Amino acid sequence: MTQSWNDSPPPHADDTAEFQPIARKQRGGCGCWITAFTTLIVFAALVLIGLLLPPISLLDRLSAPRYAVLNSDANTIRAGSLTFSVAGAIPDDFGVILETIAAPAPIPASLALDGSVYAITTEGTAPQTITLAFDLPPERANAPLDLYTLNNGIWTFTPSLRADGTLSTQVNGVPQAVALMQPASADQPMVLA
Repeated sequence: MTQSWNDSPPPHADDTAEFQPIARKQRGGCGCWITAFTTLIVFAALVLIGLLLPPISLLDRLSAPRYAVLNSDANTIRAGSLTFSVAGAIPDDFGVILETIAAPAPIPASLALDGSVYAITTEGTAPQTITLAFDLPPERANAPLDLYTLNNGIWTFTPSLRADGTLSTQVNGVPQAVALMQPASADQPMVLA
């Protein structure tokens, strides 16, 4: 009689033998750590992408200029010696940034810059009329200073009123920049921008 492979007992079929586990070779065990680390990196990347895309747009919010929004309760912004204010109705979306800059356009040879040049950047619907006022230090209260505004790259004399240590004016529209200037003396060096 021939035996088939099903009839033969297994080669180690000793019922009385004690079960001996096969010793496993110990590995580094970093497979779980690699998976966890990869999952963490993917999760962080997806969160970052979600913050950068609309509607959050975090990069735009952090890098966008910070406009001071003016309204009927808070209608004035100040930078250095310049005060920018709006009287009357102020559009809801109107914001202003005042910053000190280098002269963006050449100053006429007959004038000398006295103090800082202030750039005026706006957002939204600009009001019809604004007030610009410079505080004058006591030693400059009687100096021959005039207020000049910059529009389309040209400095223009702007009539102003001197009272209580300030030089102020009302202008229609918002100029690109504003500065105090005085007549240039013959021995004063010329500033070319």
